[in-house]
Formats: sequence, C-alpha cells, structure tokens
Amino acid sequence: IGKDNQPIEKTEEETYIPYYTTLPRKAETIDNFKVTHFGGEDDDTLIDVINFGKKRFAIFNSNSVEFDMREKGLSVALVNNGVERVITLGENLTYIDGKMSSNGVAILTENSTQCTLHFLNTSGDKIAEIPLPYFECGRLYLSGQTLTLFTIENGYLHHYKFGDSLTTMKSPYVFKTNYTAITEIFDKDNGQGIVLTNETTTEICSFDNNSGFTSHFCNNKLSFKQIITAGTPESSNYIVYGKEYGTPTLYALDNTLGMLSSKSINDVEDGVILPYSDGFIFVGNGITKSYCKHLDEVMSSPNNLSFEKVTALTYCARGV
Repeated sequence: IGKDNQPIEKTEEETYIPYYTTLPRKAETIDNFKVTHFGGEDDDTLIDVINFGKKRFAIFNSNSVEFDMREKGLSVALVNNGVERVITLGENLTYIDGKMSSNGVAILTENSTQCTLHFLNTSGDKIAEIPLPYFECGRLYLSGQTLTLFTIENGYLHHYKFGDSLTTMKSPYVFKTNYTAITEIFDKDNGQGIVLTNETTTEICSFDNNSGFTSHFCNNKLSFKQIITAGTPESSNYIVYGKEYGTPTLYALDNTLGMLSSKSINDVEDGVILPYSDGFIFVGNGITKSYCKHLDEVMSSPNNLSFEKVTALTYCARGV
C-alpha cells in the first residue's frame, strides 16, 4: 500500500540472461599479428599450453559463466586459427600435469579425494576419464608412443603405464622415498631416469620394467636445477647442474648414473646449461663458459647479460 492507501502495482523482477559468444571464433589481425582470446567475465588464469600438431590446448582456471564459458572450473580452450571450442573438465579440480599422447591430450587433475587422468581427442571431445588413487605428487612422461605416470603415494614412488586401449597397468615395484617432488623424467636404457628433489636434496634413480627402481645418485646439499647429456651419440655423460649452499655446481655422471667428477663455478651467481658440440655451455649473468663432458673447462669469457638471472637456453637460427 502506497500513499493515499493506493495499491502499488507489482512488477516482475528482471531476469539476467548471460551473453555467450559464438564458437568457433576466428583470430583478429592486429598490427600484422594474429590475436585471439578466450574466457569470460570474471577471473581466468592460464596454467599450461599443450601443443598437438597445429592446435593448442590452453588449460586455464575460470570463475566465469559468460562469453566463452558455460560453467566455471578447470577448462581447456582448443585454439587453431582462432578459438574452436572451450571444454570445462570440472569445477573443483586442480591441474597437475598434461601431455600429448597417442590417445589424445592427457590431462592429470586432482580433487580432495582422488586423482583423474582425462583424455581429449584433437576435436576437444572427452574420450576417457581414468580414476586414480589420490597421491601427493605426480608427473606424466611420454616415452615413444607410451604414456607413463610416476607418483609419490604415502612415501612410495609408483609407476603407471597406459596402453593403446587406455588400459591402466600399475607396476608391482615401489621405491620408498621421503622426497616431495618428481622434478625431471628422462629415457634411460629400457626405462626412465627420475630426479627426486626436496628444497636442498637431490636423488636420481631409474625405473626398469623388469627390475623396478634403482637409486644411483644422492646429494643432500644440492638444490637441483637441470640434467642434460653431453658428448657424442657413441659416448656421453649426464651433466647435473644445481646449487650447493648457494654456489653453482656441476656433476658429471656416467651412463649408469654413477658419479665421475664435480666442479664449482665460483665467479657467477647462477645460470643455465645446454648441450653444445661434444660438450656443453654454461651461460650466467655476466659470464659464459664451455666444458667437455668430463667437466674440463674449455673456454670462459664475460658476457653483457645484466639480468638478475638466466632462466633458459635454446637454439635459434643464429646460435643460442
């Protein structure tokens, strides 16, 4: 009842209708660059990008329910010459790792109770979801055509293998460990080498399908940075780089991961190593060095890199 005891006319509450973009959506050309975007009206955070042929699978967290998003959660944008589609995997999922595989794009996630391995084909269709036991740490690795997974569960390192028909094969072998991170995986002999790390401790072990896990190298003073191979295809060593008590340090390991020698680099704060010729190079902020596979120093010269640190090295058309 309003003024003068007159009834107030009741109006219906306006219903908000979300705005959705039409997908696929071609990229725009801005200053001769192709530019595309995806997401919605709220917070979106890019986590990882997996290349599959000419397509990109961009994995992101979204709190949006508008524009490209129909529901919030862990999502994947399939990008080619624009945004082809956006797929939401689940609202309460946390991304762990992702890899291209012969079965499609594999995406490893967790929630509060279990872990799941999702597979998307090249069109972005969900083709499988494999439930896995909950683990504290996990990392995917593609060896040839075979997708493998190493996990740390309740203080033990485990190995999983996924077949062409998406069958899950868990190895009976386990490895007791106090490490909290699987930092690096690489092919070695008939299996893989695995780098396990804590903040200031590094252990390198190997896995073989027939004999299980074997520990080879352990250093409780080393904060791990990289492992590469240096030498020739006929004769090479593994080179481990990290910091011991803040000092950049190199280790040469033989092809069985046994230690051959070590060397400190005292005149630089940090850097990155890269295989080069039949040895490797070290590039830091202020100095460049080259070594043979046995850690004999071949060359040392100052450089003009004044950045706080060098994060990565890669080859390009004019060198490194």
